[in-house]
Amino acid sequence: MAGIRMLLGVTVVLAVALIVNGSIQRVPVYMQEPREVHANPMQVLYNKYNARAQPHGAIPISDFANAQYYGLIKVGEPFQSFRVVFDTGSANLWVPSKECGYSCTLKTRYDHNESRSYVKDGRDFEIRYGSGATKGYLSKDQLFFGELRVKEQTFAEITEEPFQWVLSRFDGILGLAFDSIAVMKVKTPMSHLIETKMLDSGMFSFYLPDVPGSTGELIIGGVDSRLYQGEIAWTPLATRDYWRIPFQGLDAGQGNIFAECSRAIMDSGTSLIVGPSTEVAILAASVGATANPIMPGVYTVDCTKIASMPPVTITFGDKDYTLFPTQYVNVQTILGQTQCMLGFAGMDFNTPEKLLILGDVFLRHYYTVWDMDNGRFGVAKLKGRKHAATIVATM
Repeated sequence: MAGIRMLLGVTVVLAVALIVNGSIQRVPVYMQEPREVHANPMQVLYNKYNARAQPHGAIPISDFANAQYYGLIKVGEPFQSFRVVFDTGSANLWVPSKECGYSCTLKTRYDHNESRSYVKDGRDFEIRYGSGATKGYLSKDQLFFGELRVKEQTFAEITEEPFQWVLSRFDGILGLAFDSIAVMKVKTPMSHLIETKMLDSGMFSFYLPDVPGSTGELIIGGVDSRLYQGEIAWTPLATRDYWRIPFQGLDAGQGNIFAECSRAIMDSGTSLIVGPSTEVAILAASVGATANPIMPGVYTVDCTKIASMPPVTITFGDKDYTLFPTQYVNVQTILGQTQCMLGFAGMDFNTPEKLLILGDVFLRHYYTVWDMDNGRFGVAKLKGRKHAATIVATM
């Protein structure tokens, strides 16, 4: 679900590495910024985390109004290739169906009649979000990650998409969260790979690019020690649904602003760090950001004052993770004009506890490891990045 930056397309090459029998195989993956501003992107994000109460267990679709990390997968025999977003905030795989109409015109569409390995399922499938619903039905077919094969993966063929996705460069979504939040309780591709012992370990890791033109990496089945330095700092998961961890605080120099947030969700499909409206408003004021008059919960920054803004320290797992203003402010030039947006947004979810989501504004500044086997989330300092974010043990 990538969050709220405005406009136009920059593509960054990202590599996916798969651990197969101890070797690393690389498959191109891309990071995309949007061609246009989606209608009410905050509403999309709101529905992603409120949808547990929706009919059909409909939950996870990301707000992809910003940067999208996506790569190629192959489905069927003969292969049909699709560009899918890797989203740790959802747990379903879906691709457009040949039966999908105008909104899928620019996308690659799956034709089960052309696949010799297709198996009919037929159950209705629906994902709800801000301005409509993505609908279709379940099917089964073989799925390929590079040389890795899931023999019979259940996924959704989408027959109806809202118009707002017509210009998106991705075809579908591949969820990397846990089976427990999957619509229809469908087993995820990662679960299949783990259960069939196709991987050395049930983990994956991200090295996300932070500037256009740089190369990143998604590794399925392990880590790449060449990309990080020092030890991996592990935090046990609070629950095995989303990648939810115990959260200890956020400080911009005036004490813990997020004292009422006890847990945070790590979400590669969200571009921003999203927290309760009141707390984010306090944070915005403390760093000198002002409310965007058009998008509630979004804040702008005077581009000439970024250098004087304070660092922001996020604490979990008894470690302090510090982001500097050049890392938590999104700077972009649109039609010759430079805009600076705060990488934090405010939103109140209809959940029992105040919800904090740590998206790509945080994740791209660290090497992150997602360990399904042991139910833990790992963070390490990046190697070779000029202005790497810091990790310090709390006292």
